[in-house]
Amino acid sequence: MGGKSVTLKALTLSMALIHMGYFPPCDYAASPLFDSISYSSDHFDTTKKGLSSFASEIVWLREEVARQKEQYCFCVIDEPCRGTNPEEAKALVGALCRFFAKGTGSLVIATHYPTPEGPAIAHLRIRGITEEVLLSVTGGTRGQLTDEEAIRRIESLMDYSIETVEEAAPIPKGALKLSEWLGMDRDFLALVE
Repeated sequence: MGGKSVTLKALTLSMALIHMGYFPPCDYAASPLFDSISYSSDHFDTTKKGLSSFASEIVWLREEVARQKEQYCFCVIDEPCRGTNPEEAKALVGALCRFFAKGTGSLVIATHYPTPEGPAIAHLRIRGITEEVLLSVTGGTRGQLTDEEAIRRIESLMDYSIETVEEAAPIPKGALKLSEWLGMDRDFLALVE
């Protein structure tokens, strides 16, 4: 809902346009020329190969890591390692960030896992819904809004701007308030730790 996937696709498309000599859809863009541009999301079609989505992702990542050692790469990954357990996923995402930070290419990822701090690692996020706006919406009742209207209302309040954040910046929270406002069972929400 925060626009991360659309942002990554737009970024990848813009990079491809620049590399083909076309203008990207923005007011200003500057980029070095890379040897390769790659994009990955979790939508691996692996039914024909007989591989799990995580195994397919690792095979793809193996190729990207090898390519990064030999070429100047621009690699975009939407939520890497979501097909495995959170502990190992966090470790793999951290390794991926550190590996690309040591190389000459660039890695852009969207992830819900913490990423390491360090030189050549920048942290950005989509602003989303501010706490004040969230409270103004969720503080009252939904009234007669249908689910679709309620979701559209939330989407209309989203700020899709991208901002740079300090590594120690607090993670925006609002999922529980939105869940309650959208009618999630109160007994269920009482079990949230």
